[in-house]
Formats: sequence, C-alpha cells, structure tokens
Amino acid sequence: MKLLIWGRQGGMSRSLDKVAREDAFWQEIGHIGSREEPGKVDTRADVAIDFTHVSMLDRVLGFSLERHCPLVIGTTGYSEAQMTQICAAAEQIPLVYASNTAPGMNLLFSLVKQAAATLKEDVDIEVVEAHHRRKPDAPSGTALHIVRSIEDGLGKEGRKVNGRLGEGLRQKDEMGIHSIRGGGIISHHEAWFLHEMESLIISHDAYSLDVFSIGALQAARFVLQASPGLYDMSHVLGLD
Repeated sequence: MKLLIWGRQGGMSRSLDKVAREDAFWQEIGHIGSREEPGKVDTRADVAIDFTHVSMLDRVLGFSLERHCPLVIGTTGYSEAQMTQICAAAEQIPLVYASNTAPGMNLLFSLVKQAAATLKEDVDIEVVEAHHRRKPDAPSGTALHIVRSIEDGLGKEGRKVNGRLGEGLRQKDEMGIHSIRGGGIISHHEAWFLHEMESLIISHDAYSLDVFSIGALQAARFVLQASPGLYDMSHVLGLD
C-alpha cells in the first residue's frame, strides 16, 4: 500500500515515517511538505495521514477530495467552522478524525465515560493535562475529548472552568480543566473523580511519539477498508 504523510520535518511526520518503514504493509511512503504543491511532487497514495497544523486543512481536504483518497487527521485545535469542513468531507471519503491516536488513551476515554456513568453527581470531576512548551492549543484536544466522554457518561453537559482564579466556592455542576505547558512533556492526561471519602484518578502518559504513529497507522488500515463517513479511534479499535 502507498502511504502519504503530510509534513516532512515535524516530530510526528518523522515518527510516522519511521514506524511505517518497519511495517511491510506499507510498500511506498511519500511526504508533502508545508510549502510544497501536491502537483509538483509524487503524490500517489492509497491513504493519507495529517498531523500538521490547522492552517493546512484546506490543502489536506482538497487533496483527498480531489483524489478520493481516504484520510486520517490527528491535528487538533480546529475551529468550529473547520470541524464542519471535516464533517462535510467525510460525506465523500472515509475519514478518521482523532484528537489522540494512542490506543491506551482511547481506552481511557471509555473508562472515564464508565466512571462518570457510575459515580454521577456523587463526585467532583477535574481534568488535568500537560504538554511540552511548543504545543500551541490549550486545553489539548485530548483533554476536551475526555470532557466530552465524561459528559456522555453523566448524560448532560456541565459548566466548564478553565483553571481557577479569585475567590468563590467550587460549584457542584462544574468541571475544572487545567493545562500545564513546559519542558519536553510529550503527553500527560488525568481525570479526577473526587468524593468526600475516596477518589479515583484515571491517567495516561505517552513516552514516545511512536505510540501515536502506531495508532494512526492502525487508523490508516481501517479507513482503507471503510465506506465514506466520519470515524474515530473507537471504531478503529473496536471500542464503540
């Protein structure tokens, strides 16, 4: 199979290239850099993966739609309008959109949903995430996915508070979301379920970018066989 990776110099682009070359399933691997025009490079592909930047979305979607090329998107930080574009594109091509492609992280999404459904209003819930200083968006897309999974378990949306500042008691129906940026932290996420008499903390740490590449390549294999539609890692991993 022929794999196209958007980007050449980014950490995820290099990791995807390395991991894919260790798998005989991928017979050819190509790249398109951020400043390259698709028509000027060899862009033959059975499937494409994008972990570049929100500013690349028009180019990425345009390429896949023109060539009917299945697509995996792992970039986060899109606006609501851009997410609408992604949903519209998925009506024409198979598309996996994932805020986090690590298999363990996607298991966490299921676990926090189950915890919230079981514990309900008996606990206070907080979400904490930490990344390297170069990550541009906060809270992370993964943290927001954790929040949505918790809300699915609760059966309702709550009031989200990004960090805390000033005086005032914590409200019962709110969920705190806390972001840490610094150093070379690859990815750390926690969901706290806090009761007066006990607490449950579900966490995930990524130690290498390669774990995201492993999941993304699983998604690429999945989307090769899929019908047009919008999928996520729960479909890829059979968690849905």
